[in-house]
This record gives sequence, C-alpha cells and structure tokens, in this order.
Amino acid sequence: MPGRKLPEGEEFEQEKLFYSLAPFEEITSRAKELKFKSTDSYIRRMEANGARRDADAPTLYSRPRTTPRVTTSAAINVIEALIDRRLSSLPQPRVRAPTALRSEADEEVQVLLLSDLHPGLRTPSYNVSIFKDRLDVLRQKTIRLCKMHRKIRPIRKLAIFFLGDLAEGERVGQQVSLEELEITVIHQIFDVCAPALADFLVSMAANYDEVDCYFVYGNHGNLGKMFATTTNLDTIIGKVLEYKLAGHNSIHFNVESERFYQTVDVNNWRFLLFHGDQIPSHLGIPFYGIDRRTLRWSISIKENWDIGCCGHFHSSNYLEPSGIPLFMNGTFVTDDPYALQKMGLGSSCSQWTFFVSQEWGVTASYLIYLAAQPRLNYQIPLGETD
Repeated sequence: MPGRKLPEGEEFEQEKLFYSLAPFEEITSRAKELKFKSTDSYIRRMEANGARRDADAPTLYSRPRTTPRVTTSAAINVIEALIDRRLSSLPQPRVRAPTALRSEADEEVQVLLLSDLHPGLRTPSYNVSIFKDRLDVLRQKTIRLCKMHRKIRPIRKLAIFFLGDLAEGERVGQQVSLEELEITVIHQIFDVCAPALADFLVSMAANYDEVDCYFVYGNHGNLGKMFATTTNLDTIIGKVLEYKLAGHNSIHFNVESERFYQTVDVNNWRFLLFHGDQIPSHLGIPFYGIDRRTLRWSISIKENWDIGCCGHFHSSNYLEPSGIPLFMNGTFVTDDPYALQKMGLGSSCSQWTFFVSQEWGVTASYLIYLAAQPRLNYQIPLGETD
C-alpha cells in the first residue's frame, strides 16, 4: 500500500510536536492523511522514531470529553532543538591573525602649528605669565602625544610651523588699544618671547632627533606704512632664535622674510604656510574667502603644495575648501577682543599637532587645548525665536 511515510528533517520535528500534544481525533485524521493502515500503525512508527506523548496530553485510546489543557514545555523543547540545528549549520567566521606592524619604512614626522601668541596683549584672562604657562602646557601635551604614537610608529623628527603673530605690535588704535598693551615690543622680544621659545625648542630637541622650524610673518608684527613689509616682528623673533640656538645642531631654522608664505616638504608632502590676514572675510566670516583664495593659490603659486596651514583668525578649524585640506590654527589668548568683534566668536585657545606619513599624508591630528574650555549653556526664553 503506498504512503505510510513519515516526514523527514525539520518537518519530522514538527510532526513530533503535533504527536505529543494532539487529541485522539486529530491523531486518527493524521494517520489517514499519511495513508497508514491504522492509527496504531502510525503510533508505533512515531514511537519507534523517538516521539513521545506529553504527560498532560489526552490518552490515545479514550476520547476526551473536554478540550485537554496543552502545556508549552514540549513545544519549547522542539523549538530549542530547531534553533540549535540552525545555528550549528551556520558558517563559522574565520578569525584572521593581526598583521604585524612594519617599522622603519613607516616612520612619521610630527608637525606642530604655533601661532597667535600675542605675549604683550592683556585681557581679563591673559597676560605674560599665563602665556608662559600655556606654552608649557603645549610642550607637555605635544611630547605626550608623540610618545603615544611612538608605540606604533617611529617618530624622530618634529616640524614646527610658526605662522605669525608671535608678538603684539605697538600700533595703538589699529592693532591694539592702549589698555590692552601690557609690555612694549622690546620687552616682548628679548625678555619674554625669545627666551620662552628658546627654552621650548631646547626642551623639544631633548625628545626628538631633529627639530625643524619654519617661519612666516603675521600682521601684528607689521611695523606700519613707514616700514618695509618684510620688516616684521615675527621675522625678527625667528632670526633672534636662529642666532641664539646656533650651537644646537639638531634645531634647524628656515625664516621666510621676503614672501608672505613658504612651502615646506614634510615626508614628501608639501605644506603651504601663511598667516591668514591675506584672506578677505565676508560678513565677518572668512570661510568663503578661504575657499576662493586657496583654490587660486593652488594654481598661481608655482611650487606645488598639498595641504594649507594658517593662523590669524583665532578660531581653530579643519576645512577642505575646494577639496584642499587646510588647518586653521587657534591662539594663546582667551577673552580675545579680536575674535569677538571680528567674527562674533570666542577665541579657540588651542594649537594643532598632527602626524605625517610618507604614504598616507596626515594620519592623525589633535587639537591641543591650552586652557579649560567653557561649557556652553544656551537658554532661549519661551516665545523667542532666532
């Protein structure tokens, strides 16, 4: 007689669940559906294949007068068996051994942007003493980041981009107000800035094999219309440091005194250094001007360059105007009247540092904060909109 065949695989698990809980009438109907000779034949075949009746199921050979109570324990067992079977059939992921780090071929160079120091400027939260403290904070954090990265890549060289405004000019009414000028230029250069930066560079040289210093001049070092454009306090500070540290063979200087910019090669990547006062602002915002000017410079400046670096705006940022990466540096000054009046923003008391790989360019960048950042607490009264 054809038929009399039980389902297989997962369908048999469902058959076992049905058999364990179904009343007698449904067992009989199922035996006929599978074309068994009798209900007993179906029962014997199920029992022989491991099926068992649940303890609370109705007795097979007595018709239940009421609907039996069905428990879920048997159903849970069957479901767990199905889940285990499915999970065991899934492909197991292959765990690959980590690739060993290459060493000397991946040497990186650390770059530090240093700009907008204004050591002669006095604000409610900035003066000469605080300038020295923040310079020390910058030194400690720069070295700490270097040591952290040395765990994965060799770092022997430090390149410092001096991007201008290393001193505060004396052009009262144009660059600074009289009450904001704490000390005059002669004291800024020889009593504060040059000694502090010299100690800073010597300390850096103790942690790197080579320290390369590149200078461009800013607008606050400009002495005015009666002087040559190239006669700039930033250039003077760069030359003073070069002469003062002439005996340190690991510290090198490149002071640009003619052009407002210079291009620098770091690990086969070219950087354009400029202060930023050449960028026009629109409604107090420089970003559109940066986009237009960097795009034009990428064509008009004869030397090829890949990444731009500037200061001036006292607001740190990273931009990619027209696809060209640009690091905009912050300042040492807090409660800065320039950033508030010119851009409507608080100054960013911070400086950039980043690491340059020969293969990938900038691999990691950090904004080093020199002072605690204020917490923003915007409260808009009900009924008011911007």
